[in-house]
Amino acid sequence: MTNDNLPTDRDGFFRAGADIDALQPPSPDAPPALQRLGAAPFPKGKFPFLGFLATVYEHVAAHAQGRVK
Repeated sequence: MTNDNLPTDRDGFFRAGADIDALQPPSPDAPPALQRLGAAPFPKGKFPFLGFLATVYEHVAAHAQGRVK
């Protein structure tokens, strides 16, 4: 099964398209992405999975902000 919507160039998959400028970052007052997504669909367990996701999100956000400036 093939998908004609996928680029034939594998590297092209990771390049931004012409409409990248239409994306707007969230306002500084917006709650973090994990809060905006709502309650997690994961059962509570011994490992603090949501805390882990929050930490990863903070690291990625900090890295992205450093790259943009």
